[in-house]
Amino acid sequence: MHELPNFNKAFAQILRSRREQIRMTQMRLAIEIGGSEVAVRRMERGSQTPTVTTLILLARALGVEPDKLLAGILNQMAFLDSRSNDGQ
Repeated sequence: MHELPNFNKAFAQILRSRREQIRMTQMRLAIEIGGSEVAVRRMERGSQTPTVTTLILLARALGVEPDKLLAGILNQMAFLDSRSNDGQ
């Protein structure tokens, strides 16, 4: 199975940024998606990879379309990839 090295980091940054932008707590987000605050914390730290279902639930809870959330993650991954390639 192939890895996406910067996926969790990019996802964590986008998730936290959007949640804070709309002034939502981790607990409120967890309630909105039917998950736990611990899981939200782990995702925001980049230590837990979301499922597709969780991505969709998060997008809805954060007030964005799932494709826009994924596009933001992919853009952030590209940015992180370019930064790590510049340092090599």
